[in-house]
Amino acid sequence: MANTVYVASERLYLDDAGNVVSADDPTRRTLLVPAGGTLPQARAEALGLLTSDDDTVSDSGPATPAERATTPRRRRAAAR
Repeated sequence: MANTVYVASERLYLDDAGNVVSADDPTRRTLLVPAGGTLPQARAEALGLLTSDDDTVSDSGPATPAERATTPRRRRAAAR
């Protein structure tokens, strides 16, 4: 079963009070999620980032350990 996640369209930060703010907000303190990064849907809803019918929710969340074990890894090219 795939995880349901929120996909951030921009960098999102938390301020000192734990509120979500944008990258240009002078009160930003801690990076919450980078652009393209994901948060569990429940966490995103708790932070007020989406509602359950929001289109930024994806059913193809991060791979579980079992899924990663069966996914081929890319090899790095040898240094010359």
